[in-house]
Amino acid sequence: MKPSEVEALEGCSSETQCLYEILGKNRYFTLFYGTDETSTALASIPSTATLTHIHIDMGVHTDEWFTELYETLAAQHPISHLPTNREKDQFNKGTNNKITIGFANGSVLLTLIRRQYNLVLRVVIQDQEASIALRQSWERAVTKSAAQ
Repeated sequence: MKPSEVEALEGCSSETQCLYEILGKNRYFTLFYGTDETSTALASIPSTATLTHIHIDMGVHTDEWFTELYETLAAQHPISHLPTNREKDQFNKGTNNKITIGFANGSVLLTLIRRQYNLVLRVVIQDQEASIALRQSWERAVTKSAAQ
């Protein structure tokens, strides 16, 4: 989708911000165009850019909410990546501030993000190019973890 098509959608206040009800609560969607997820939400977006990532803020983490989201996603998409022991250790030690479970060959992600005072959950939907790059990084991580 192009930025103008997104902005025309009901629920979207701009080409990068939308609000929809999911699982009984309003959820903020942040949309990204191109390969750099950090810049397009804030920068001017070329009219020819195409949507590559959708981040859905699913709120503060609780064990129950995480389990519900995980089970909902797993019922709809095959699991393609579970965090390695190394990834879990890095998250638990605070070396990494997020940990991700992949579904549908990396096109759907459930991410747990550490913030200053809490943990939040995010669902990410990404295009094929981004999911291929992510799968390759997972494969390298598994190889590196197995070698240790």
